[in-house]
Order: sequence, then structure tokens, then C-alpha cells
Amino acid sequence: MSEDGSFDKVLAPDMLANIHLSLRICMKQVRQAILLSCGAILAMESRNPNYQEYVAKKVSTNRFLHHIGFQIIKLEPGYMEGEVPFVEFLQQQDGFVHGGVTSTIADMVMGFAAYSLVEEGQKVMTVEMKVSYFNRGIGDKVIGKGRVLKAGKRFHFCEAEVYCEADGIQTLMAKASSTMGVIDIGK
Repeated sequence: MSEDGSFDKVLAPDMLANIHLSLRICMKQVRQAILLSCGAILAMESRNPNYQEYVAKKVSTNRFLHHIGFQIIKLEPGYMEGEVPFVEFLQQQDGFVHGGVTSTIADMVMGFAAYSLVEEGQKVMTVEMKVSYFNRGIGDKVIGKGRVLKAGKRFHFCEAEVYCEADGIQTLMAKASSTMGVIDIGK
């Protein structure tokens, strides 16, 4: 340190630039960690400018989603909401939403949130998933909200909530987390 308390006379300008860049990166990571710990959804950028069409094409070719009546409600880079009508064939033996339907919806909204961030010509596959069930579901529809917490080159880390809506009131049924693998398939 120089006599006036600065480092600029002691350190080379390129070293100061590297230190400054490192501090900016560190501060960005700290800010993101604080926002995530408070439940904030961070804005993400898709690697595919046509992500909405890309995801819509993937959803349209998924026969199982058509079978259960899944509809996209909201799609943004790294975020998706979808819903399924509460119909009899999706119920378990006591008339509540079947746990398999709940986990399917969580998997779908996390997976398609991840699809919204990848390049055209890449696939997303569920590598692992955990679902925690909180409440039974009965109502008019089942709503899933999925987001990507961290998008990497080969893996995306995601979370979801699944709600059952009755008379406009949403009850949290389950929370899920997953790792989605990103696979290159060519364009």
C-alpha cells in the first residue's frame, strides 16, 4: 500500500482490473444467494430466442400430457406454470389427486422450465427428483409452478410447487426438487 492508502501505485493496472472483476463476480454471487434464500425468482436468459415455440413443440408431442389435460399457463425463461383439470381418472381411491399425478406435474413444470433455457437441438431429461407431500388435494384443478434455480451447461437444478385449487383458493399439496440433465442431440 502506498503512503496515501491506495493500491493503485503498487499494483499494476491489469492486476487492479482482475481484482475489480473478481469482486464484481463475488458480489453478484452473494446477491443471488441472498435473493434465493428469500424466495426470490431471478430473471434468467434463454440460450434459444425461440424458447416459447421450442417448449410448445415439446409439450405438443408429449402424449401423456394430452391424456391428463395439461395446459401451459405461463412460460418465461427458467419458469413455467401449468395446470390440469381435477377429473375422476386422476384421483386415487379416496377421491384425492393421486400422488403420481402430483409428481408428474412437478416433473413437467420443472422439466419444461429447464427446456426454456437450453439451445435448440438440446434435450432435457430428469436425472433425479424428490417430492415432499404436504396436503391432500381436491378441487377444480391442479396447478404446477416450476423454476430453474441454477442453469449449468450440463445440469439444471430446479424446484416446483404443486397446488390444488378449489373455489379460487390454492392449497399447497407438494414441493419438489430435481436435477435435469442437458443432452446435445444436434439441430
